[in-house]
Amino acid sequence: ASFDCFIILDFQVTSGANVKTAEIIEFPWVVFDIPTQRTVDEKQILIRPEETKALSEECMRDTGILDHMLEGACSLKFSVETFDDYVTRSIVGCNKRFCIVTWDELTLKNHLWSDTKSKGIKVPSHFHQFLDLSVEFNKFYPQGDIYDVHDMAERMGLGFDRAIKGGLQICRAISGILSRMVSEGSQFTSIKTIPADYDPAHDAV
Repeated sequence: ASFDCFIILDFQVTSGANVKTAEIIEFPWVVFDIPTQRTVDEKQILIRPEETKALSEECMRDTGILDHMLEGACSLKFSVETFDDYVTRSIVGCNKRFCIVTWDELTLKNHLWSDTKSKGIKVPSHFHQFLDLSVEFNKFYPQGDIYDVHDMAERMGLGFDRAIKGGLQICRAISGILSRMVSEGSQFTSIKTIPADYDPAHDAV
């Protein structure tokens, strides 16, 4: 791969079933250094939803995030700006070539792009290109379909506990998966681009 590092993202949202009303409540990232094959930084930001007044039982069970944890949490706008500043200062500013990694393209399109558009937040250029891990993994290990990060970890014998919840934990698991894929020779060619004029309302599922 022609990158120095991967920045792994996995958002947690209020309502994954309804894309148009889902709001991001966790914005975590993990930085995976490709040459050393290890995690070198991570951060988790909890976000206070604007429209959702109380998290559903299902949401709390699936994300591990409770209502009281979001009291005093920051806005989505602040979170996006914080990530943008981090990438500009700590990655680009250090002359490192990077690519965002997500489990699949819906992580960005259905969650980040949809929520930012509904709130009138400009999406930084960093989010226009990303590695689709689900496509890359199934291409590199074509022994059967993989449906989530837990399946990937189990296939590799990494022992990721399915009871573990939250985006940061998923990001950490993906870092371990990437480490194994780098060591086994994956070329990471499943890079996708989201057009600058992309409108999530036109293809939301």
